[in-house]
Amino acid sequence: MLVLSRLLVFVLASFSCLHIVFALSDVEEGSKSVDRFTVEGIVERPLNYPQDEAEFFAGTRIYTNTGYQAFLKANGSFVLHNLPWGSHFIHVVTPNILYAPIRVDINSKGKWRPRKVNYLQPSKVEVLSTPLKFTALGPVRYFEAREQWRITDLLFNPMVLMTVVPLGLMLLMPKLSDPETRREVESQFQLPKTEAPDLSEMVTNFLGMGSPSTSSSSGPAAGTACDARRPGRGGARAARRKDK
Repeated sequence: MLVLSRLLVFVLASFSCLHIVFALSDVEEGSKSVDRFTVEGIVERPLNYPQDEAEFFAGTRIYTNTGYQAFLKANGSFVLHNLPWGSHFIHVVTPNILYAPIRVDINSKGKWRPRKVNYLQPSKVEVLSTPLKFTALGPVRYFEAREQWRITDLLFNPMVLMTVVPLGLMLLMPKLSDPETRREVESQFQLPKTEAPDLSEMVTNFLGMGSPSTSSSSGPAAGTACDARRPGRGGARAARRKDK
């Protein structure tokens, strides 16, 4: 039993070693089958930059969106090694200066074409020269400048415009010498005249009491008729008492 167990362990160990050897050979063959390429370029240091040239190039790095990076030499040149074929976005990273990225398209034969990065119109191709050349766009602005008071802010204020424009029209209208122009301007700014209805008349018509003029005119006549009837009634009553 001891011999069989040892033999079994030996066979399993040999199979595992063979599996590892075959796996490593496959990885090496796959790495050899993938072609790798290099991309060269140069980074220009901005003019009149206070930092020393050697310190500037030492603090600048080259990065790609695929995870590759490179360092700058003393003259500002760089070389990206072992790049696979495809599209790569190359960025220059420095703390104080801003550089525009460059897109590099590498085909399977090793030919590469640099072009400008256009996020708004990706189909628009602007081919650049080789080797790559990065030019500074300007200093990096980490903070926004504080707004300052200007006289135009006061002049274009809506409240000021609402006050000054009508006042200017009032001063300029009397000085218009042409009568036709003056009439045209007055007609444009003149409000249409509308007759407002009488409130008392509206309330009277709504309540159905008739017009005030009719009631006022019929009032004295009705009073006279009542006064005329009253003496007649009194005389008739006195005549009846006498007969009794």
